[in-house]
Amino acid sequence: MRFTHKGHTVVYSLGNLKLPRKTLIWSLQEIDTCPFSTTKCRSVCYATKASYRPNVSIARELNTEFVQDTSIKASIKQEVLEAMVMFNHHKIDQVRIHEAGDFYDINYLYLWVNVARAIPDKIFYTYTHSIPLVTQADNLNLGLPSNFIINASTDSATPPEYFQQALKLRKTGYIKHIFHIEDNPKVEQHICIQDCNKCNLCYNPKAGNVYITVKQH
Repeated sequence: MRFTHKGHTVVYSLGNLKLPRKTLIWSLQEIDTCPFSTTKCRSVCYATKASYRPNVSIARELNTEFVQDTSIKASIKQEVLEAMVMFNHHKIDQVRIHEAGDFYDINYLYLWVNVARAIPDKIFYTYTHSIPLVTQADNLNLGLPSNFIINASTDSATPPEYFQQALKLRKTGYIKHIFHIEDNPKVEQHICIQDCNKCNLCYNPKAGNVYITVKQH
């Protein structure tokens, strides 16, 4: 769905096969906006499967161009994203940031943090490989609102220091859950059922911190 505010157009969707209809989904161009993605992540990237559809690819490119356009002030970008969410305010319960794409720098991360802070009655949640950027935010003591949930994504190719950073961030409150992609998850592990219509653990602010195993798509 296209949304235009003050001459700037962005694209979003509402729900999909795995996410509830009351979820607003925002995406960027996959891979290119994922500076901390691993070789494993890129080789099995689920988002690339949908990018072959022209409408999906165009939507992601449009959003990426908007947030990366240095001629647009950060305040205008925030206003557009806030307006997009508020336009759907009565339809949604949460915002999923990045079905495709990731936080590519600290300013973009805090663009979304500020949007979440401005709309405290909606949950904003995301999965990210950009653990060093979240560490940077923690070191700068920039703070996260309680309605902004970051879940760390890891896999067998994640550098050990990034995984250790994720563990530390979980203690400081900057990371909620740690997701780890495995080919054959062990039965005793908490395994993602990959159906958010039946589970809201990822975006439930009251849920305890969990190490979650995700079976490779």
